[in-house]
Amino acid sequence: MPLELKQVSNRNEFDPLVTIEHEVYSNPSNGFWEMIKGPSMEECRERQWSWHACDPKSTWLFIKDTDIGEAIGAVQWIVHETNPFEEPQPSTVATWWEKVINYCFVSKQHQRRGAGRMLAEWGCQLADKKGLECFVESTDEGIALYKSQGFVIVDHYDFDPETENTSASYKALKEKLWPEPMRCWVMWRPKGGKFVEGQTKYSWEK
Repeated sequence: MPLELKQVSNRNEFDPLVTIEHEVYSNPSNGFWEMIKGPSMEECRERQWSWHACDPKSTWLFIKDTDIGEAIGAVQWIVHETNPFEEPQPSTVATWWEKVINYCFVSKQHQRRGAGRMLAEWGCQLADKKGLECFVESTDEGIALYKSQGFVIVDHYDFDPETENTSASYKALKEKLWPEPMRCWVMWRPKGGKFVEGQTKYSWEK
């Protein structure tokens, strides 16, 4: 079954991708996604499209299976020509419950066919062309894909929204959205995608 890489150009192409996104990130349960999704899928589609449409650095791509005529996976790449962290970033106030991240996902029944590789390669090739580094925050499931594209693990952190003196409503929401701590792997790809242990210098080191 031939796979075709395409760039999202309108809402009709985008909305079905959020359905796949929900399928992938809901099984196994992903606390990040539960926070992103918010109160309804309809509201989530509207909000994610608005984020994309308002950000000229954002590119959404999807993989179409031409035999069935349907999208089977997608990725969002954010391309910064300059360092976005040279100046302090403004805080984001949650209006539904919010954590802004980027995404790469492939429908469960279409995994292991090379779609994820195609989605990752697009951005890595663009980075190489422009002489840029790449960063991604990966779950356990995504590590192998990103390593195959030249990413290396540089750090990790565990998300657990447990706090002291919480209300009953907060505890109930936490149990619903985020019952267990979740580990996130920070991965980096140097310019050109070639990392040699003991030789390649991390860009943030002086």
